Amino acid sequence: MNIKYKILAIIYQKKNKRTKFLALRNNPSNKIPGGDYYYIVTGGVKKDENYEDALRREINDETGIENIIKLEHLKEVYEYKCKGEGNYLCKEHAYLVEVNDEVKRLSVKHTDFKWLNKNNFTKTIQWDGDKNDLTEILNSI
Repeated sequence: MNIKYKILAIIYQKKNKRTKFLALRNNPSNKIPGGDYYYIVTGGVKKDENYEDALRREINDETGIENIIKLEHLKEVYEYKCKGEGNYLCKEHAYLVEVNDEVKRLSVKHTDFKWLNKNNFTKTIQWDGDKNDLTEILNSI
């Protein structure tokens, strides 16, 4: 089975002693992955990139955000069969990403975005894994 390397970015910002998390609304007209829901920045790693370069590129491509304060690579590497991409195993490296920037634009993959507190973020986004794991990650911030 072929392997496709990917990144996943949980983007947050701290303002006025509050932490908010970025949720992006999927464009339901996209065939892959399809559907109308909120999720986070994800994307593939190109052959000439390392994970952090791919992360910065995907964040900028999908949101226009450039001012990244902190990148924290999480220990979790999610493995799953890639949806709609042939016979590939996806290995997705997860990052916490603190930004001091606003969303400047959305890619065609998205129709809207929200900055949400931890509880609303956890309830709102689509998360294929265990949401208790996600809550533990967010509690570490």
